Amino acid sequence: MKGLAILVGFVLLAVIAGCDDEEATPRNSPTITPSATPREIEVTWDDAVRLLQDCRVRQVSQAHSLEVWLFLDDGTKAVTMEPEIDLVINLAFDAQRECGGQPEQIVTE
Repeated sequence: MKGLAILVGFVLLAVIAGCDDEEATPRNSPTITPSATPREIEVTWDDAVRLLQDCRVRQVSQAHSLEVWLFLDDGTKAVTMEPEIDLVINLAFDAQRECGGQPEQIVTE
């Protein structure tokens, strides 16, 4: 039993010695670099329609202000203004039928 207690003590010391107080993330966690951060672009309404028709949109969001956000497959956020309320929602439902269920989410306020 004493041998087991000594072994456990050595294991605990090894674990504590391996910890670095300055390290805030686990050793195997990915590092986010500036190039990996999503980017935001402004697009025309016609470009937004094409993005939906080309099946490149994962999520669509619209506001009552007519502002529209398209979250693309590559992580880009495309921002535009729709000409009339809910037009993007109707286009998103059309795209879902043509694009195998994509966009996956359609959000409105």
